[in-house]
Amino acid sequence: MWTLTAITVGLFMGSALATTCDVPLDDETCLFVLLDVEDGVTYNAARRSCSGREGKVAVIPDDKAYDLVMAYVRSILPEENVDSVELWTGLKVDPLTGSVTKPRGYAFTRWNSYQGLATGLNYWEWTNVYLAVNENRNNEDQGMVNYKPTGRLDGVICQTVS
Repeated sequence: MWTLTAITVGLFMGSALATTCDVPLDDETCLFVLLDVEDGVTYNAARRSCSGREGKVAVIPDDKAYDLVMAYVRSILPEENVDSVELWTGLKVDPLTGSVTKPRGYAFTRWNSYQGLATGLNYWEWTNVYLAVNENRNNEDQGMVNYKPTGRLDGVICQTVS
């Protein structure tokens, strides 16, 4: 079951819509997070869930937004034996060349210093990018990582644009 959390709206269950955003990234953009740490979710399921809530899978535009998202996700981590989560983003990468697609005209990345960007023939399916967030902000095993879209992760970062 999805847990919907809008950046400053609070915690909602099920199919509630994120309709307000007290801390927008700019005048038009609001991020919200959907978590499913029990069952996990593929990229396509995550995309459909964002779309069903009038959003799309988020692309983090810059350092400031990245820091805001990391702090926010840490604040909503479930307390039941969960010290980190992996959340789909809207970034895509060519694992053969390492080039990042710019889906909204920009492609900010901060690669996980432990896992980093996986490239080469062994990773040809790893075309999507997720954000690994650890409750300990000093843990090196967090940041962006590419992975195959059929993998099951803990949730997704969505965005609405007005």
